[in-house]
Formats: sequence, structure tokens, C-alpha cells
Amino acid sequence: MWRDAVSLIRPHQWYKNLIVFAGLIFSLTFFDLNNVLRAIAGFAIFCLASGGVYALNDVYDAPKDRLHPRKKTRPIASGRISATAGIALGLTCIFAAILLGWRLQPSFDATLIAYLLLQALYIPVLKEHVFLDLFSISFGLILRAIAGVVLAGVFLSPWLLLCTFFLALFLGLGKRRSEVRILGDSAPEHRPSLKHYSEPLLNQSLTVVMSTIILSYSMYTFFHPNQWMMLTIPFVLYGMFRYLFLEIERGQGGEPEAIFRDLPSLINLALWGVTVVVVLYVGDERMRGLWQAFA
Repeated sequence: MWRDAVSLIRPHQWYKNLIVFAGLIFSLTFFDLNNVLRAIAGFAIFCLASGGVYALNDVYDAPKDRLHPRKKTRPIASGRISATAGIALGLTCIFAAILLGWRLQPSFDATLIAYLLLQALYIPVLKEHVFLDLFSISFGLILRAIAGVVLAGVFLSPWLLLCTFFLALFLGLGKRRSEVRILGDSAPEHRPSLKHYSEPLLNQSLTVVMSTIILSYSMYTFFHPNQWMMLTIPFVLYGMFRYLFLEIERGQGGEPEAIFRDLPSLINLALWGVTVVVVLYVGDERMRGLWQAFA
């Protein structure tokens, strides 16, 4: 029962909350202990809130999840946990997150509440409408990023926020493509919005959004005070192409977290992170000095 309760709040999807640390890293305050502790607290609170949302979502989706070959094994859909227990767990997590968020910082809590209100619209309404379902997921990621910026008390480039939005949209399109492919004609029974999606539409949408991500991230690096950030563009390119490979050739787009089980993706993500930290924290002048020393 405890294992099912933990599964219900989906710890394997909490990686989405890591975006809370973006403001900390890109504002050059990564080595400020106070800001680091606040970001960790913010991350934990968002994990609690999103876990509560996942539990309520599973209660709402249980009848449809029973039609899905993988989701039918979820605790609520399979009947291992009752709907009443799922609602109680979800609400407990959400109210605890709101109280802890207020203690941490009221402005952070306001962003958290905005995220929860968005989810309150998403679960019964927005998820049923084509593209609005994906936009809602993307805005949820943006609100996480804004929450991290609020905690750090810094400014985050609009280009980086755009990248966050389009990245969530990109992953969401891959997930919808996988659902359409796996479920076939029964897809609308699982999710009504899927009757409006088709593989050709989703393929074109993935291409457009991937191009937009690359453009937005490139513009971010071009306008960054430290132009050595442009060294990180190839990692973003590889990450996009690798995800498309996993979705189209291996059919793993239904679980975006599969990236964290793919060794090339993990190595690429680690190299991108190390390069970002080195470039930002070494600084433009020192990077020039290092370049001249090795040239």
C-alpha cells in the first residue's frame, strides 16, 4: 500500500521541478548557500504540490486509464488504492505545499497557487482540447521557472523562459505522438483530444517546435553578456535530435523521463550542464584568457 501511495504521486516525474534551479544557476548565485537552500526548499515544495496534482489527476482519469495498455496498472486505475484515498492523499499534499510555500516566501507561494489553479483547469477542462492541453503543460513549467526566479530574487532572460515553454511543448508533442501510435483507433476513448491529433500533424508540429527551441536558445546565447555560452548550442541540438530518435525509432516518446535511462542523453545533458557552469562562473575575460593560452 505504501509503495502504491508513493507511486501515485509519481516521484519519477519530479525531474520537471528541477527547472526551479534555473534562476539560481543562470543568475550566478549558485554558490550562495542561502539561495541554494531556498531553491532546494522550493523544489521540494513543488514536488509535494505536483505529487498531489498527479494523485487527483489519476482519480479523475481512472476510467480512461483502464483503456491504456500501460496506465491501467496505475494504483487508482487498477483498484489497488481507492478513489477516496487518492483524493485524500492529493489534497493533503497540495495543502501542505501551500502552507510550506507561504512560510518560505509569500511571492513564491503566489506562483505556486497560480500553478495549482492552472492544474485545476487542466484536469477537467483544458486537457480535453487539442493543443490547449499541451500549452497548459508548458505554462506549468514556466510557472516553476518563475517560482525559482522569485526565490533567487533575480532576472531571468525572456529567451530562456521561451526555451522552457517550447521544450515542454516539444516533449508533450512527442508524448501525444506516442499515444496516437500505441492506442490507434481507441485513442479518443482514452483522451478525447487525441481524436484531433494525427501522426502527420504531430510530426510537423515537432519539427516546428524543435526549430523554435534551437532559435530561441541560440538567441539567448547571442544576447548573453558572456558569448562563450554559444559553445552550449551543439549540446541542445544533439539533445533534440536524440529525443526524436528515441520517439520515432524506438517508440519511447510516451515517457519523456526515458531520457534519463538513455546513456547518450545523460552524457549529453551532463556535458551541457558542466559547460554552462564553467562558462558562466569562469567568466568572459577568463575564458578569453584560456582560449589564448591554448590557441
